[in-house]
Amino acid sequence: MSPRLRSFTVGAGLFLASAALLMLQVSFTRTLSVITWYHFAFFMISVAMFGLAASGLVVYMLPRLFPAERAIERAFAASLALAVGVPLCFMLFSSNPAQGLLTGFTGFMSRASGGFGPLLVLQLAALYLTAVIPFFIGGLVGANLFRHMGERASGLYFFDLAGAGFGCLVTILVLELFGGPGAMAAVAILAGLAAAAFALLLPGRGRLALALVVVVAAGGMLATNARFGWLKLRYFRGGEKPFTEFEKWNSFSRVSVRQLESPDTLLIEIDAASNTEITRWDGLEGNLAYLLDGLIAVEYSLMREPDVAIIGSGGGVDILTAIAAGARRVTAIEVNPIIVQLMRGRYAGFSGRVYLEPRVEVVTDEARSWIRRSGRAFDVIQAGYVDTYAATAAGAFSLTENNLYTREAYQDYLAHLKPDGIVSMQRYYEDPPQQAIRLVSLALAALARRGDAHPSRHIAVVRKEERASVLVRNSEFTAADVERLERHCERAGLDLVAAPGRGGRGAYGALLAAADPADFLRTYPLDISPVTDDRPFFFYVVRPWEAWRAFSLRSGERMNARAVFFIMSLLVVVAVLAVLVLLLPLAFRAGAPGVGSVGAMGYFAALGLGFMLVEIGMLQRLMLFLGQPTLALSVVLSSLLISAGLGSAWTRRLPLERTGGALTLLLAVVLVEILVVALGWPPAVRALIGLERPLRIACAVAALLPVGFFLGTAFPIGLRRLAAGRAALIPWAWAVNGAASVLGSVLAMVVALNSGFTATLLGGAACYLAALLLAGRTAPTAPAAATTRGEAATTAVRS
Repeated sequence: MSPRLRSFTVGAGLFLASAALLMLQVSFTRTLSVITWYHFAFFMISVAMFGLAASGLVVYMLPRLFPAERAIERAFAASLALAVGVPLCFMLFSSNPAQGLLTGFTGFMSRASGGFGPLLVLQLAALYLTAVIPFFIGGLVGANLFRHMGERASGLYFFDLAGAGFGCLVTILVLELFGGPGAMAAVAILAGLAAAAFALLLPGRGRLALALVVVVAAGGMLATNARFGWLKLRYFRGGEKPFTEFEKWNSFSRVSVRQLESPDTLLIEIDAASNTEITRWDGLEGNLAYLLDGLIAVEYSLMREPDVAIIGSGGGVDILTAIAAGARRVTAIEVNPIIVQLMRGRYAGFSGRVYLEPRVEVVTDEARSWIRRSGRAFDVIQAGYVDTYAATAAGAFSLTENNLYTREAYQDYLAHLKPDGIVSMQRYYEDPPQQAIRLVSLALAALARRGDAHPSRHIAVVRKEERASVLVRNSEFTAADVERLERHCERAGLDLVAAPGRGGRGAYGALLAAADPADFLRTYPLDISPVTDDRPFFFYVVRPWEAWRAFSLRSGERMNARAVFFIMSLLVVVAVLAVLVLLLPLAFRAGAPGVGSVGAMGYFAALGLGFMLVEIGMLQRLMLFLGQPTLALSVVLSSLLISAGLGSAWTRRLPLERTGGALTLLLAVVLVEILVVALGWPPAVRALIGLERPLRIACAVAALLPVGFFLGTAFPIGLRRLAAGRAALIPWAWAVNGAASVLGSVLAMVVALNSGFTATLLGGAACYLAALLLAGRTAPTAPAAATTRGEAATTAVRS
């Protein structure tokens, strides 16, 4: 085999191993989001990914286990172990009864208060170990190869990033076809193929045969998993879900249908947490009259034959209510294609073919993005309890991924209403008020921003028990309108909390009566100020300057308070782990480098932090623009990673002696690009959002490619500079960069929660500025790029 072909084969093995790790990260996050609550899912995946950093530490601190002459053999062994280990670890993880502790913080504390016996401690340890081990094993491939081939870091990093980008695209398809559990078998296939690639460079054919046997076995497992259930979930939120008659996955959800006690109702569950009901209907409108007494029907008491847009049509109850009210046209906007398929197919007869009604148009898209592009005006825009409890591979919570409840969202809705049209949204009516009153705050801000002299005259609030509907009218409510609302509420058993000319009770009345709403918001005990697209955290009610309150479980509504508590606690945990990864080698490795080497490690830490802050900031910038969360994730991650890989490959052209000046220039370009993303993208997104989806994708890719290209240059140049005289530091740099990346994913959420995504991007710019200042610490200490160790590694590969 020629040297060029051998070098390509090494790259191919790294490409496949990196694709396997990215698929493992995305699919495991999706699976965790179904098994446990989304905040625990993010906690566990973040801790598990420290396995990647641990692999670099092991290679650095135990160099005798990873000699240069056995670099390919070790890469083969790690890839093969990953292929075998992922399905086995998943089987152990999914059947571990300790998952019952992960239903929520209070559940954990109640179990913990009974004492941690030896068995429980072992179960918890096994739970985390089975999550960490695959990441640790997979991380050994890259840490080992970069350690001994650092002078070829530019080419290797290209294969590493391109593999991750490929893995992102393939994962979307695998999740659609085989679901989260099945994706574990697909990870094994990719890892087995990586092992096969490395085996081609080793003497004999036994290793190659073994790798191919593993690939075939994993392929058989993937093909037959739906029938035999080799890889399946046992626990959902700490318990089993009985009476499930349907289950299907896609890239951003698991949708199941369960029977309830009533034979006339079925429950659709999204990630075993968010619910929507399918109501049995015989197709006769007269049998829907009972729905007109519901909270989501209040707005229909003010109009006849409305043209209605429904955000999150789900199981169809909102559509049935609109039909009962005599709607002449209903546009049902549902982001999840599985739900649309169910309602048009399997459950069409049960639901009275409501999704196939001639007056109903079904749109499968992200609702706000579609409304903004539609160019239509509606009598009613209806949205009831639209949210999700799901973790995503971007590290986001449901706290972060919902752009339906922002000031700009209300402006979009109002702009697509007819003169007397109404936006009707339902949220929970808590004590103290949080969600429903924040809708009022958003509506007031949106109306004031468009120039309405008396915004409070456009708003009415109706309550039924612990739920509320906030009605926002394009024109002011007249006295006759309010009288009709009062009569309707009295007949339907509803409570009119606030309306123009009627004042209002409690905090709702005080906010609507305030001459300046900002005065009321400043004195309110929780942060219910209007959230924006830049900081769209509707459920986060901790004031930015009181972020420490997020460590209290009483910082807001119970579910989201737990999530905030865990993300803040996770920040502390991962920060401590990242510091340990940075400092442990100084204390425990014999012949450890001097403290001066910490500056070089600081460079790689800054790159890891900066990359994640910028990546997540750009993902959120494009989420609304592209419309669907899956589309945004696949376009952003794949474009960013592949273009970064191309940037890395380009740096091979730079002679080692010129990398210092080039690195300074390239990091300066990155800083300028981040500022453009932070400040220039928002107006560009607003201007281009009306384009058709293919053109929007093209615009997004065109904007991402130059950013990714330059982001991909700094890391391989730094490794090449270390390889010239200090190649032994490379695994440590790998570990520090990985640890900082995990920390960056958490820090990005914390910064965005409290300051917004512009601040997140500017934080990324600050990290790259720090990298620019520390770049000199990576300077070569040998006159040539090929050091003695590097030459030995190259010889080992070619022999």
